[in-house]
Amino acid sequence: MKKLLIEKDKDKKGENGGIGTPATRSNHIETLINRGYIVVSKDKKEVVNATELGINLIQNLDPILTNPDMTALWFESQKEIQEGKLKRSDFLNSINDFILKIIDNEKSLNKKIVSNEEKEKITCPKCQKGFLREINGKFGKFFSCSEYSNGCDFKAKSVNGKPELENKSTNLNTSFKCPQCNQGNLIKRESKNEKNKFWYGCSEWKNGCKFMCPELNGEPNLNAKNNFQNNYKQKVKYK
Repeated sequence: MKKLLIEKDKDKKGENGGIGTPATRSNHIETLINRGYIVVSKDKKEVVNATELGINLIQNLDPILTNPDMTALWFESQKEIQEGKLKRSDFLNSINDFILKIIDNEKSLNKKIVSNEEKEKITCPKCQKGFLREINGKFGKFFSCSEYSNGCDFKAKSVNGKPELENKSTNLNTSFKCPQCNQGNLIKRESKNEKNKFWYGCSEWKNGCKFMCPELNGEPNLNAKNNFQNNYKQKVKYK
C-alpha cells in the first residue's frame, strides 16, 4: 500500500497518501484520548499507549476496520472527487455496501467485546501488580502485562487462549532491604537446579554486593545466608 501511494504521488510535493491532513490528524489523537482508547505516559509526554478498552476494541473488530490502508484509500478517493475523477454518489454507495458487509459479518460471527473484568484475571508473575492480557501481535497472539507502560516487560506465549507460564523467569523485586550493603533490595529468583525452589540476591550485585540467602516460608531466610552463599558458589562457580 505504501509503495502504491508513493508511486502515485511521486510528482507531488509534501506527504504521500495518508490517513488525514495535518490539520485533522491531531483531532484523531485527541478523540482517541477522550474516548479512553489511548493514554499519554505521565513520565514521557511523547509516549502513547493503548488502554485495555482500546486493545479490546481492536481485537474484536474486523481486521479491515483497523487497517490504516483502508483509511488511506478513502482519503485518496476523496481527492479524486475533488479532482472530478470520481462521482460523490459512487463513493458513498461503495461505503454503504462496505458497511453493510461488515455488519453482516459481525452478525454471523456473533462477536462480543468482552471486558477484562469478565475474564479470569491472571496476576503478572514478574511484577505482581498488573494482569496478563492477550494481544494480537504481528507474529501471533501473546500475553503481556497491563503494567508494561510502567516498566514491566513480561511476555508469555498464548496457548489455547491462556498464557504459557512454564519456563518463564519469576525474578521479582521485593521490598526487603539488603542487610549487607543497605543500598539495594532483595530480588527473588528461581533456582535453576531445583524446581519450585527460590533464593534471594541483592539488586546491587552489578556494583559488587554478593549477598544471597535461601527462601523460607515465602520470605528471605537471612539466618541461613552464610552456608547458602558458600554452597551456591560451589554449584555455579559464582565469581
